Amino acid sequence: MAISMIGLMLITAIPTTTGVAQAISAQKNRDQKDKDDRRMQKFHIEVKPVDDSQEARALNSGRVVLKADRLWVGPPEVVTQAQYGYVAEAFYIEYPDKEV
Repeated sequence: MAISMIGLMLITAIPTTTGVAQAISAQKNRDQKDKDDRRMQKFHIEVKPVDDSQEARALNSGRVVLKADRLWVGPPEVVTQAQYGYVAEAFYIEYPDKEV
């Protein structure tokens, strides 16, 4: 009787343990995806000169634009490919990666 009880407990414990392990793995995968999504958000590169000259003020808040194998500063309202060229998009990953 005691042996059959132990066998029954083992039979029911294996699927439970497997289910818990799968739930933990799924949660870790979801957490990693959320972390990656947060880290990989794209942004436009804006120009913020520290000089106070008239030329620097004219460039302030301009967007970095790639055109004709060069880097230009375009108007701040440019967000997609236009007559100005290709607006540079980037993403930032801290190194070493901070745990969030």
